[in-house]
Amino acid sequence: MGKWVVVICLLSPAISFVLDKNSAQWFHGFTFGFLILAMNALITFAGLWFVSQPSPPAVTEASESE
Repeated sequence: MGKWVVVICLLSPAISFVLDKNSAQWFHGFTFGFLILAMNALITFAGLWFVSQPSPPAVTEASESE
């Protein structure tokens, strides 16, 4: 998982940059402005959440008296 954190944190600003530069053409004149910071955070959060692994369930031993 560690290597993916670096990749995601480097790709997120690159994706945000591409979105910002092409948003007027792709989204019928809409420009992000400072909203691109929130978009960058959302992309980073989604990427890190996607590669995170849930912790394994705790294993408890059943008592033998049951």
